[in-house]
Amino acid sequence: MPTAQKNKVDNGKKTSGKSGGPPAGFTKVSSAERYWWAPEKEGGEVNPCHGILMGRSERHDNDGYFYVVKLESPTAVRDSEKNERMAEPGEYIVVDERHQLQDLISYVDGKKLYSVYIDPKGKVDIGGNRQVWRFDVYAKQTNQDRPQLPAAFTGRQADAGDTPIS
Repeated sequence: MPTAQKNKVDNGKKTSGKSGGPPAGFTKVSSAERYWWAPEKEGGEVNPCHGILMGRSERHDNDGYFYVVKLESPTAVRDSEKNERMAEPGEYIVVDERHQLQDLISYVDGKKLYSVYIDPKGKVDIGGNRQVWRFDVYAKQTNQDRPQLPAAFTGRQADAGDTPIS
């Protein structure tokens, strides 16, 4: 079985090696590590999320959906091991689609991109020793056209108004 690089273990995690990165001029749009927006910073301070709503995708565990947001303001995020760090404008992060954030779906399907501001307002008790977050959610249309994916990627027939990515 020929392979360019054999898998190796790095700090207890399986990796396929380090490539040295992309050629000059590329912008990182995804990462092997997903950074999730944290409505509350360590220490209890609320943490708004402000960025361009790029899309929506199903969670790998089939337990709901998440949004991809390109940040316009710094915000605290957490990795899969719950380590917190500040993400900077231009970074892409993941926002879990909690019940109150389901309304954002209407801003993913349009022809233009939207800037969103998600403002955590605290938790409310829903019984059974469980709490959920409440949010005020704001959206503002940008002049940026939403990139259209070819029908093969979306599972639908392309519309006459679709602009294919070349």
